[in-house]
Amino acid sequence: MNLVLITVIVGFAAGVVRGYAGFGGPAFILSVMTWFLTPVQVIAKVLIVELVAAAFLAWRCRKDIQWKLVLALTLPTVASLPFGHWLLMHNDADLMGKVISAAIVLSSLLMLAKVKYPRKYTTVQLVLIGAFGGLVFGASYIAMLLVAIILMAPYKHYEVRTLFVIWGFLIAGWYLAVSVITGNTVATDFLDALPLGLAYLAGCLVGAELFKKATDANYRRNALLVLITLGIIGLLR
Repeated sequence: MNLVLITVIVGFAAGVVRGYAGFGGPAFILSVMTWFLTPVQVIAKVLIVELVAAAFLAWRCRKDIQWKLVLALTLPTVASLPFGHWLLMHNDADLMGKVISAAIVLSSLLMLAKVKYPRKYTTVQLVLIGAFGGLVFGASYIAMLLVAIILMAPYKHYEVRTLFVIWGFLIAGWYLAVSVITGNTVATDFLDALPLGLAYLAGCLVGAELFKKATDANYRRNALLVLITLGIIGLLR
């Protein structure tokens, strides 16, 4: 099958996941496209398309943004990411990724079994979760463990999705800026990312429309199924 066609199909499917759940799109693309391209080639394009799609999703859910919640989670993530990257440079990235994927699958299965945190997180807890999430993401490029932790608390489905959308938008912007400055993302990557980006954005539109019909129960269930699927892919790669 033609690589461009594969890219479009994967981009659209990933966009549906991102538009509905508010997360998981980049992980979906990376898990599939790294079978055909190197991680460096894929990440450069993912950062570009994710920022554009996240900006679109952020605009659509702007009225639901709780900035105290978003900043308490995002700022510590930004601060701890470099330390996670240092860990990545000094440890076995594949092994770390598999350990984290196993933790994602286990925590998601526990949540499907109705194991939950009894109340919403305090600001201090969110800061600690954000810092931990930054370490994990920087060390493995896997953000799903942070998602699993947030899903354990009894937030409304629109609160969770909005938090993931805005967190993803801000982190993608920061990461893309760093990638451009360090030379890992260059001008030609923006043109090369066009087929993936258009398909991803179209998928986000479909996913966002599907979310309008979601309830707290089915959103949480579907989000956990996405987590489990991505976690299993991470274990098998």
